[in-house]
Amino acid sequence: MRTTISHIISALVGSIIVFLIMKQCQPGPKIDVQYLPGDSIPYTVYKDKPVPYKITYRDTITSYDTIIKDGDTTYVIEHVDTAAIMRDYHAIVEYNDTVKNDSSALIVIRQKLSRNRIDSMNVRFQNRRKTAVISQRDKAIVAGITGWQNGYDVSLGMRLNRNVLSLSRSNSGWGVRYQREIGWKSILEK
Repeated sequence: MRTTISHIISALVGSIIVFLIMKQCQPGPKIDVQYLPGDSIPYTVYKDKPVPYKITYRDTITSYDTIIKDGDTTYVIEHVDTAAIMRDYHAIVEYNDTVKNDSSALIVIRQKLSRNRIDSMNVRFQNRRKTAVISQRDKAIVAGITGWQNGYDVSLGMRLNRNVLSLSRSNSGWGVRYQREIGWKSILEK
C-alpha cells in the first residue's frame, strides 16, 4: 500500500514538473523569417517609347515674320534665325526627375524629348529596404527520448506537414511510430 501511494505521489510530482517545463518551453511559430538585403544598384522598371496620339493643329502663323507696334500702322520686319529654331526643335533634351531618394527607395524617371515629343522614357528603381521572406516550416527532423520506470524510449523521425513518422528504440525492441499534429489553440480558442 505504501509503495502504491509513493508511486502516485511520484507520478503527480513528475507530471507537475513536466507541465511546468512544457509551459516554459513552448515552441515558436511555425514560420521562418529570412531577411534579404535591398538592391545594391538601381535597375530599369519601365523602358519604352510612348505611342503618340493624334493632335489637331490650328494654323495661327501669319505669312510674314512681323511685329506690329502700337501707333502708326507700320510693319517692321525682324530677322528670324530659322536654323537656330530648327536646331532647337530637332535637339534631344534629357530630363531626369528624382521622384524619391531616401533610405527606403530610389526612383528616377528619365525622359528624352525631341521635336516636342517624348522620344524615350524609362523608370529606374532601387529598393533600399530589407525584404522579409516568410515561409512556413513544413518539413523537419524530429528526435525524442522518453524515460520510464522500467526502461527508455529513443525515437528519430521526420515531420512532413502535420504528420510525424519516426523509428523508435526502447528496451523492449525496435518500433515505428506515427503521430498527427493537432492544433490546440484552434480547439481552445473556439
